[in-house]
Amino acid sequence: MSVYEGILNFEEELRVKYKKEFAEEIALARELFDIFFEANDINLEQWHLKPERRVALELINRTFNSLHAGLKLILEGMPVQGQALLRDTIECANHIKLFEEDSVYRDRWCKGEVFFPRDVQNRMKKLGIPPPSLNKEYKPLSQAYEHPSKVGVAPHTADYYSPEGKHSVIFSHGGVDDVRLIRSAILRAIEFIYKAICFIWGEMYPIDKDTYSQWHKRVAKALERIYLLQDKVNQEQLNYHIEQLATVRKILDDYFKLL
Repeated sequence: MSVYEGILNFEEELRVKYKKEFAEEIALARELFDIFFEANDINLEQWHLKPERRVALELINRTFNSLHAGLKLILEGMPVQGQALLRDTIECANHIKLFEEDSVYRDRWCKGEVFFPRDVQNRMKKLGIPPPSLNKEYKPLSQAYEHPSKVGVAPHTADYYSPEGKHSVIFSHGGVDDVRLIRSAILRAIEFIYKAICFIWGEMYPIDKDTYSQWHKRVAKALERIYLLQDKVNQEQLNYHIEQLATVRKILDDYFKLL
């Protein structure tokens, strides 16, 4: 068997394992995506005679695809690559916000002109358009996941200490079998799905609370589930650090006994 075939087989095993391990998280993500599309359908009914809304719909569609693809990558054990895609949703949000107020830039974009993130941000500043709340996540995501960084390579590199205290480094190719790490990345993706819903269907194109009260109740219920997931991730992180501290102490104790 080739090395690459082994990687593919391992990732297939991870898909099966993670589907069971993260069943609750996957169900929450599905609920959020259904909420996302219900709002999308509501606005489609209102926008069908407004061709200028096509720009917003295209960017909203790209937002979903980035969130969807990012979550899938995370669930295949590739949290760095999955979280890198989350940054794209912030760029889409900036485009949406700018184009709502700047028909000149919108028309230029529709004709194929490409605007880099800095172009859009500078234009927004010039027009006094405040950035979406998601924008505060842009720099951290860029530094940690979009561009090569120590944080970005860490999930695929692990230090291993044998019972005798011998140190070695393990490099993972493809998926990563680390439940704690993956759950944390899933949480971040789920939070981005929720924030995208709040930005698009709460801030930019609000869903009427009186007409669609059940939709708003589903959003509130999903937020409660996100809080529970945050508690779960925090507890796993705490347990991990306690275990790491215990391991280090044991290695040091064993070392001093040999002195």
